[in-house]
Amino acid sequence: MSNRRVGAEQTLIYGTAWSFDRTQHLVERALQAGYRAFDTACQKPQYRQDLVGHSLRSVLDVGTVSRADLWIQSKFTHCENSEPENLPYDFSLPLGDQVKRSVNAALYDLFSVKDGGDDKPYLDCLLLHAPLSTADSTLEVWLAMEEFVPDRVRTLGVSNVPLQILRWIHDSATIKPSVVQNRLIPTLGFDQELREYCKDKAMVYQAFQVLKGNPGLLTSSVVKDAASSMMVSAEAMLYFLVHYALGVQVLEGSSNEEHIAKNLMDFAKLQASARDGLVSYDWGNCIANFRTLVNVSTA
Repeated sequence: MSNRRVGAEQTLIYGTAWSFDRTQHLVERALQAGYRAFDTACQKPQYRQDLVGHSLRSVLDVGTVSRADLWIQSKFTHCENSEPENLPYDFSLPLGDQVKRSVNAALYDLFSVKDGGDDKPYLDCLLLHAPLSTADSTLEVWLAMEEFVPDRVRTLGVSNVPLQILRWIHDSATIKPSVVQNRLIPTLGFDQELREYCKDKAMVYQAFQVLKGNPGLLTSSVVKDAASSMMVSAEAMLYFLVHYALGVQVLEGSSNEEHIAKNLMDFAKLQASARDGLVSYDWGNCIANFRTLVNVSTA
């Protein structure tokens, strides 16, 4: 399990931000639909990590899903990036203690398992929600996160990070980032240079705001025509093209129960078609047109 990388099995991650009191219900629906990867954070009210935990334990306790089948990632959020009262620690504490309390809160919220025995809870990935305002503080937090690997945390990652800072974290860290989670939007050039750096360093790039941040792509003829030909939703087609053409993972954050299930079902259909040729479709031309649309080099 410690060597399992998010990517092969879990290409759509259910993101739980901004679901508020509906979080538990929506995560339960996502589990029923087949999602096995979930993203959360120790940051209220944007995330209700405790309610994510209620949903996870409801399937883990009865054995309908095993822990090994799941990918669970949480985030350490510093008070520079959130209101202090929304965080599970005293922001006057040393940074290392803040990280420790945040990780312990995540493990309790999600799994409610006491220390000891073979059932110690763990996170598949702990992400730094955003770099801090200084390099020294960012490194201090990262080193504190490293102390939890590999027992309580399997891998580390960073979110909302520009390329220059990502390079610095990677070069400075003993345990390198395995995951980078950023907005994939046209005003940032779809993060092309940063995604290429991730590929070169074997880091998984996770894209969020794929739908909200890209209305032009969603309504483009490339996406709409492909969706119509394959009889899937335009949303699922955009998710798939972002994943397949750009080589990244996608966070799905729908709060619509029907969309949660349909997007995953359609996504799986598209994966099977591209992989196994179950449906006759010119994927090569479609992918090339989509890359042209977002000006992505194939080099």
